[in-house]
Amino acid sequence: MAMVHHSGKDYEVAVGEAAANFQRRLEEMIHASVPRVEKVIEQVQKDIPDDTLVNGNRLEFTENDNRLTIWKKGQDEEPIATAIHPHAFGQIVARTGIPNFPAYARELVKGEPWQRELLAGNLNEVYDHSSGRFLTRVVRGELRGFLSDSYKRMNTAPMLDTFMGLMKQYGARPVDGFALQTKERVRAILPMIFEPYPGEYLAFGAQFGNSNYGDGAFEYSQISMRAWCTNFAISEDILHKIHLGAKLPDNLAFSQRTIDLNTQAVQSALKDVAHLALGAPAINGYLAMVRKANEEKVEPAQINTWVKKNLNKDEGERVKDVFSSADVEKLPPGQTSWRFSNAVSWLANEVEDEHRKLELQELAGTLLPKDKAA
Repeated sequence: MAMVHHSGKDYEVAVGEAAANFQRRLEEMIHASVPRVEKVIEQVQKDIPDDTLVNGNRLEFTENDNRLTIWKKGQDEEPIATAIHPHAFGQIVARTGIPNFPAYARELVKGEPWQRELLAGNLNEVYDHSSGRFLTRVVRGELRGFLSDSYKRMNTAPMLDTFMGLMKQYGARPVDGFALQTKERVRAILPMIFEPYPGEYLAFGAQFGNSNYGDGAFEYSQISMRAWCTNFAISEDILHKIHLGAKLPDNLAFSQRTIDLNTQAVQSALKDVAHLALGAPAINGYLAMVRKANEEKVEPAQINTWVKKNLNKDEGERVKDVFSSADVEKLPPGQTSWRFSNAVSWLANEVEDEHRKLELQELAGTLLPKDKAA
């Protein structure tokens, strides 16, 4: 087994036939990922939102062509958006502040035209009495973000360019991409294999993530991939950019300058923290964390409590079933935190909804010990 230097100044990669097989599999994944990564880049370059600041009491909602449309009063020639993305719709109804209204609204918007008219009337009544001001972000006629006027806007394209450049410097190569309309994710992996304990093989990398529409904060995360089942786990947010700050001016003439400054700040921060995911100390720390998780026993009561809090009924049953099974290929052996984390990662790979896939992979990372000491 290749040993890892615990000084934190260097590391060694795994050797042997099993590691070589994983290396070949990793190269295949990297090659196959090209279309998914290219799709992310295309979306980032193409989907530039058109922004409008509007007072809540100037908004008007109508039912048109079997869907909800949003207008700015007094500008009837063209609506703000002829379609509303489910994410933006969720933001609109959540900002009403009415208990239980979001669930009611989701049922109405899927119903008959008269139900959407009823919904539009409710929204108009609520927003007529609103003193707030909102930022609408529209792409090709579709409202994708309905945000506070204090939302810090950034340009994803140069941030992604910075991430890709940093990955190249570290020798990491793109291995996956998620272009999800309201958020993007790109993953890169170091093309080398590590062995935290005998017979367990991992690869490490970093994930870039951003949303121009409030669908999650900016992130730069360390990720791992397990040899036997390509279970991804996202271990932590190293850079977590929450969109807060001073309100935007009424006049949007300076909006591009604001976007540029916010973007440049994040690019600078990315360069400062890149080593926290891919540097030798970070990888040695993660390997130590895996060893600790592989020794840390997890009790059924702990699993039940966590599952009830984080998973729906079907997801919970599947995770508990695979965790308690005799399978030692999908998951590492033992009733440990490491096996439980991999059970959640396994579930993530089984779901078709890519939004939920990402959520589950992030949840898997939270199950690893926070103290990385060996």
